[in-house]
Amino acid sequence: LAATISAMRRYGDDAALLQIGCGAIANVANDTSYVKLAIDAESLEAVACAMKKHEKAGELQGDACLALANFASDSNGPGREALLDTVGFAPILRALKVHGESHGKTKYWGLAALANLTSSEGGDAKDLLVQENGLRVVVKVMRANRSIEEREVLRMGCRILTNFAAHQRWQDVEASEGLDEAIQLLNLKSIPADLSEEIIRTLANVAFSSGEGRQAVMSAGAVEPVERLLHKAEGQLPKLQQMGRALLSKLAH
Repeated sequence: LAATISAMRRYGDDAALLQIGCGAIANVANDTSYVKLAIDAESLEAVACAMKKHEKAGELQGDACLALANFASDSNGPGREALLDTVGFAPILRALKVHGESHGKTKYWGLAALANLTSSEGGDAKDLLVQENGLRVVVKVMRANRSIEEREVLRMGCRILTNFAAHQRWQDVEASEGLDEAIQLLNLKSIPADLSEEIIRTLANVAFSSGEGRQAVMSAGAVEPVERLLHKAEGQLPKLQQMGRALLSKLAH
């Protein structure tokens, strides 16, 4: 690992070499027992430097986002805190702004990194993401990829919205137009079960958070598309049916 990071520093103008380096760091960070070692070796700094130096290199950005997502994957490990302290959200948001409409690996793993970083109950990461207009970037990526072919990207975007809604941050979801975007996704044809469930989970967390949250979901026009979704899946997908019926019941009272 030390030799890899040394090479990345020495040959910083070589995007192809830096991509390989980011991929190697991603592999190391994928094993939680090696995350502390990778942090101490200044792997995060090497990834962030590579991302900043080669913003337009889509493959490099994708492998770099994968590495950051892996660092942030363990909620009890040191990776998340180190990532926020050392790198922050800036390189991930920059990658999504440049490649969020075009490069599959970058948009998926960029959103995955944000989802991992905002999944814990603490509010520091969420506060920071909102301050940097990160939720608006997430919603913009979702809007640009609103198709069944991009269902994994959309599901990851919805997971970020759910992370906020589940921790009494529904106002942030609404302010970023995330609530409207989630409802728009319900209008997709042949929407897969895992994406449907994540959308309903987002809406339900907003609706159950408070009376104001319930009213926000109602005002955004959720009832009709949710009813239509459940009708199409009638007799199937019991988990989706249960979540959807609970949401409609909440909205009706």
